[in-house]
Amino acid sequence: MQQLIINPKNLPIVEISPMFRGQIALIDLLRSEGQIAFQARFVKQPQGNLFRVIDQEYHFIVEVIDSELVIQRNDEAVSLDISQVVLSSSDICFVINWSPRHLRLLCGNPGGTMYDTGEQSTQVVVPPPSLVEWARKQNLLPVTEYASEEEFRQRVYSALLSVKDKVAEIGAINSFWNISYNGSKIDGRFPKRETDIHPTIHSLLHDQMLMGSVRVIPERQTGVGDLDFSFVGAVQGRGTCEVFAEFKLAHSKDVYHGLEQQLPDYMRNKGIKYSAYCVLWFKCEWFGEPKNLLLADMEMELIARLPNTNLPGIRVFVFDFGKGTTAST
Repeated sequence: MQQLIINPKNLPIVEISPMFRGQIALIDLLRSEGQIAFQARFVKQPQGNLFRVIDQEYHFIVEVIDSELVIQRNDEAVSLDISQVVLSSSDICFVINWSPRHLRLLCGNPGGTMYDTGEQSTQVVVPPPSLVEWARKQNLLPVTEYASEEEFRQRVYSALLSVKDKVAEIGAINSFWNISYNGSKIDGRFPKRETDIHPTIHSLLHDQMLMGSVRVIPERQTGVGDLDFSFVGAVQGRGTCEVFAEFKLAHSKDVYHGLEQQLPDYMRNKGIKYSAYCVLWFKCEWFGEPKNLLLADMEMELIARLPNTNLPGIRVFVFDFGKGTTAST
């Protein structure tokens, strides 16, 4: 476990390995619970920090030391032997999973065995509110042109991550449900159709996209179908660049087809490097679909299918719009 000696004047420190910049957003690392999955091809054995967050009373670090993947939060650490993964292939998948009460690591080769620490219990730890507030403000800083396509991608992903927090904070869950009444009493709820949800998503994204000089194009024509959203921004030396986003209901029969076929077809036909596949989860006491499946299980299944796309620039987001959704910092 790292013993950190840091000059307080340099805090906070948030560093992401160049290999994963753009794929991981700043606000990702400052949530009290979350899951990040990413895949990379290494020309040599991975070593060093994948990312680290360091503040006066909070440390959150993931790194590779020799043949071990290590996650450290404050004074507790969990490690996973990845020597067999490194020997099998230079293509490696990482999954980092945490909550205030646990840490978990998974690592494997695409289509191969995923080695798993399981959920390792820890003391209850959450990021300091002041650090979370700082990160949110960073996401609202005005930008007219991005230094790289990865930086632009990160801004889009940050905005998408903010949606679930905004919904919880302003109590906007009902905006995603069709509600029927018997007089003044609610007698039924059913999830809205995807197309009826798009305007709400658009409005929730508006402020961050406006501050980031990002143009939002709904129903983007791709030549092989209409994409839900395209996000367009200016990148130095490149001109305009796009990040695609496709939304799908978790209870849709096409939820896996959308990831493995539909979105990749859109991207290939327009030469798009980066995209987001956003799944909307409604299962709760109001609605029982998809049956025999938990949100965490669906998210892991989607992540496991990412290599089938043959496009490393896709990231999966799962939005929980079921009853009882609360803000997660």
